[in-house]
Amino acid sequence: MFLEQKDNLNNIVKNELIKNTLWNEEVSDERLRTFIRRFRNKTSKELLQNLKGEGYFINILHN
Repeated sequence: MFLEQKDNLNNIVKNELIKNTLWNEEVSDERLRTFIRRFRNKTSKELLQNLKGEGYFINILHN
């Protein structure tokens, strides 16, 4: 998964990379946002930071 890749830690992970990694089909931005919201609910709200229009920042240094 994209979270396990060391190259992605503390770097921007593009929305398209997340979509292509998680789903084998075309998905909407809304579906991605729903996934991120549910992921944050199960982990830490600070773990993934959104960079509007770009992707997400995996913040491994959060408090």
